[in-house]
Amino acid sequence: MRALLVFFVYTVFPITAILFHIWTAIIAFSEGGFWGGVLTLIFPGIGELYWMFKTWGENDAYTILCIIHLIGAFLYMFLQRQPED
Repeated sequence: MRALLVFFVYTVFPITAILFHIWTAIIAFSEGGFWGGVLTLIFPGIGELYWMFKTWGENDAYTILCIIHLIGAFLYMFLQRQPED
């Protein structure tokens, strides 16, 4: 089970995180204008949290995926600090 989690966190998560950030930037440029998009591109984690709360109730698919990616980011950070057996 741990091997499957490590595989997901180190291979699938970074790819989906990049795609999710591109989706966030598209939302930011369309909803927040040029500067909203630029700031979202510069500050990915903060931008994704901001747009998650901003689109809460309007874009449920984005909100759910954002929560899943936040959990994945915490797993990514947690597994980097754990020594392997």
